[in-house]
Amino acid sequence: MIRFAAAACIFMFLLVPAAIAADLSGTYGVNGTNPDGTRYTGTAKIVMKPGRCRVNWVHGNNTSYGTCKLSGKTFSVDFVLNGSRGTVVYELRSNGNLAGVWWMRGMKSRKGRETLFLKQATSPSV
Repeated sequence: MIRFAAAACIFMFLLVPAAIAADLSGTYGVNGTNPDGTRYTGTAKIVMKPGRCRVNWVHGNNTSYGTCKLSGKTFSVDFVLNGSRGTVVYELRSNGNLAGVWWMRGMKSRKGRETLFLKQATSPSV
């Protein structure tokens, strides 16, 4: 019985940090490159709650928003920018940054790149 309790404690100790790490909620700085090569900067806010994931970006005079999904180290967002739909697929890096490629619907061959870096974490919403 003692071995089982010890094993359960170790399992919970390992499981809780993984659940917290899976919550990317926070405010991020944005560095990106458009498909035409022009660069942009801005901020992004990720809000993850059980059953819901949203991202809002502000870059220059533009704002965009989207719904997101985290699967392993892949963070994908379907977004709307100026009335047009697009997709961005990020990879969660070991340093906590999200590095990704994005495109607008119907123009998948014209891709931009974007990196998000954490500025301020939000408390996990577990």
